[in-house]
Parts: sequence; C-alpha cells; structure tokens
Amino acid sequence: MGSTDHDVTSAGTPHSVTPWTTSVKPFGPPRPLHLALLFILLNHIPFTGMRLAVSLYAIHLGAAPGVVGAIVALFSVLPMVGSVHLGRLIDRKGMRLPMLVAAGVLGCANLLAALWPSVNTLFAVTALAGGAYITILIAGQQLVGRYGSAEERVGNYSTLSTAFAVSLALVPMLSGLLIDHIGFRITFFGMAVLPFVSMLLIAFDKLPMLGPAERAVAPSAGSTANHANHANAPKTSGAMELVRNPDLFRLYTFSILFTVSWDMFLFLTPIHGARLGLSASQIGVVVGTFSVAMFLVRMAAGHAAKQFTSRQLLLLCLSGAGLGCLGFGLVESLPLLIGCAFAMGLGQGLANPTLNALLYDASPPERVAEAMGLRTSIGKTCQVALPLAAGSASALFGVAPVFWLIAAVQLGAAWMARAQWKVK
Repeated sequence: MGSTDHDVTSAGTPHSVTPWTTSVKPFGPPRPLHLALLFILLNHIPFTGMRLAVSLYAIHLGAAPGVVGAIVALFSVLPMVGSVHLGRLIDRKGMRLPMLVAAGVLGCANLLAALWPSVNTLFAVTALAGGAYITILIAGQQLVGRYGSAEERVGNYSTLSTAFAVSLALVPMLSGLLIDHIGFRITFFGMAVLPFVSMLLIAFDKLPMLGPAERAVAPSAGSTANHANHANAPKTSGAMELVRNPDLFRLYTFSILFTVSWDMFLFLTPIHGARLGLSASQIGVVVGTFSVAMFLVRMAAGHAAKQFTSRQLLLLCLSGAGLGCLGFGLVESLPLLIGCAFAMGLGQGLANPTLNALLYDASPPERVAEAMGLRTSIGKTCQVALPLAAGSASALFGVAPVFWLIAAVQLGAAWMARAQWKVK
C-alpha cells in the first residue's frame, strides 16, 4: 500500500529482521505471512459484508436515517475507547487469545443478526462486531510487520492492503446480490461461518510468533541507536508520549483525514443509494467500484514510489479523495456515481499502506500494537461522532451537503499542506 520512501519520519529505524520471510520453495508449505493474511481476510470479509448489510437491514426494518447513523456509529465505539488498552494487552500478553476470542465474537455477531431480526439487535451486533474486528486488525497488522525485515515491510503491508481492496471490491457486490436473492438472514448465516473457520489456523498452531512483543522483537545491530534512544527517553506515561512524537503526530493526523472519509463513504452510500431508488445490488456495485479503484492503484504502487515522495503521495491521495467526494454529492445517475466512487478509491488507495509502514517504523519496538491502537482510537473517536451527525444532517439537508463538507476538509487540508510537495 504505498511508498518505500521514509522521509515522513525520522524517529525510529526499522525493527528487527525475523526469519519468517526467508526464501521458500515455490511449491513448499504456505509462508506464515500468507496464513496471517488468510486469517485476517476470513474475518475482514464478514465484517465488510456486515457494514453494508446492517445499514440496508436497518433501512429495511424501517429505521430513520438518524437511527441508522447511531447503529453504524457503534461499529466504532469499542475501538474508540479500547484500542490503546487492547494494543498494550497484545504487546504484553501476545496475540493468540485475543485473536481467538475476537474471531468467535465476530461469528456470533453475525448469528445474532440472523436469528433475532430487529433494530435493537443491530445495535448489539454492530458494537460486538466493531470490538471484535479491531482486535483482529491491530493484532494482524503487528503480525504482518513481524513477518518481514524493514525492506520487506512496505511490500508486506501493500500485500495486506491489496487483499483488503479485493475483499472490499467483491464483498459488497456479493452481499448485495445475496440480499436481493436469498434475503438478509441467510446472508448473515453465511458470513458467520468464516470467522469460525479462521479460528482453526490458531487452534492448530499455523501462525508463529503470536507471543508478547518483548520476546518476538529484539534489537538488531542496525537499530541499536534507536532502542537506546527509547530506553533513555523520559518515562512519560500513557499514550500521550506517543502523541508528543512529532513524526507519529503527523501520521495520526493524516490517518484521521483518510479513515473518516472512507467510513463516511461506506455509511452514506447505502442511504444515498436508497433515496435514489437503487437496489441493494446496484449499491453494492458502487461500493465495490471504490475498492476496485484502490486495488488498481495499489498495483501501480511500485512505480508511484519511484516518481513521488511519501509526502507527495499523501497529498495526491488527499486531493483525489476530496475531488471524488465533491462529485459524489453532485450526481445522481448510477454511472456517474460509479465514476465518483472510482475517483475516491484512487485517492484512498495508496494512503493506508504508506501510513502503516511508516507508523510501524516510527513506533518504539515494544509499543507497536499500542501505537497502532492509538491510531485506531483517534480515528474511531471521529467515526463515532460523524455517523450520528451525518445521519441527522442527511435527514434535514440531504446527503449531498455532507459529502461536500467532507470534500472541503480534505481539499482544504491538501491546500494547507501544499508546501510539503517540495520537501525532499
């Protein structure tokens, strides 16, 4: 997902090399990285399906836009309040038990939606699913970072992001088709199976290096100075120590801009599409097109990294996402909506992998999961408030002004940071 330039941050050298990405025979057993990606995808697919299905199900059950916004906001409540603590727990205790429990909870959340169809059930379902998936995401991102050297890390995160893009492209379309042809309840039943399957990878010890960070990451010769700096740093408490790091602060700020616009697109598109009279399948195509664009632009990540610095890539991504969002609020026909979704996907495509790799390298080695959890918590704080506000605003003023506001924030931020384009 992004550039190999590391000019955005100077604090923190790459973490230690692990033996899990040494060369393997073409037809040998799967690499741990591939199995980790499989585990994450087996949980990402049902979670992505839920994001669309829950919104449409709530509308189908007669919920008002404000209620739909409240339901969607609950996807982010537990990640908002618990991500930092969860990251610390994973750093200290390891990933095995949190990943097992989270996969089980995500499967059960889908079962609840299938067995007890009501708006009240959806409130519980979204809260459980949000907490479960963010556990898998934080642990999985750290695991992907462990399965590689500094030189391989951006490529590994790009592979993860490409897998996410494929999932995001196909799952909304498939979910829409399933909802139209077999109904909501059977669709939720089908999605419930995948997290339970993923638990087998951990139960049969197919994922190595699930232990605490202190045991899995040791100082290497190339990172001795970085570890010494962290060891001698003032022992300020809690997550504020991470926020005070100027490089991490910059990355967190960029992260907010991208994650908020992404979530608003996923939340507002079903409402906008339903108001325009689109079917679930057509709405799924619009959402899926967004992910197709992300997949395509990530295929050109290597070439883009040679042409632009990381800062330039982030500015391009911010501008592209803002322009697409601006257009999305202006058009109503399905082809034009698809075109705007494609533009937004191009803008979002390279942002997250670049941010992930840089965040991993800028974080203290023993606090990687906590730093990623803090990024999640900051983003989710905005994502909890915005669906509530957006749901109410769309009920009063329509969906278009909400898209325009998001576009104004993105394009305004890109304009204010335009001086970064010339920084080498």
